[in-house]
Amino acid sequence: MKKFNTTFFCILLITMLILTSCSTTRTFKLENITKIELSNDIDGSIVEITEQEQISTLIQPFNDYEFIKDGSKIVKDYNFKLRFYQGDKIITEIIVRNNGNIIFKNNSYIIKDNTIDLGYYGDLLNE
Repeated sequence: MKKFNTTFFCILLITMLILTSCSTTRTFKLENITKIELSNDIDGSIVEITEQEQISTLIQPFNDYEFIKDGSKIVKDYNFKLRFYQGDKIITEIIVRNNGNIIFKNNSYIIKDNTIDLGYYGDLLNE
């Protein structure tokens, strides 16, 4: 009986560790970004952002907000795509479908308790 309790406890502990490591939320850690390529799927416009203040404003939501994997079907259309660079190397790409939904590595996420200011994206593209 004591052996059964120990085995049961070990299985329970391992299961709990696995479940806590499979989180459906994520945040990003975008650091040392030197350039962002911002594109608009609707009209095809593209702009390269290299000014550090603008880069900081663009990465802030991704570093500060919490994103929840929502499991919805990935749709190919989007409002904006951001490619993050360090030097000439693309670090990652995030698609912003609307102010509360993104696609990252073929997974759809909703933003928990926040939104992204798409007006700022539009302003950058129209400068």
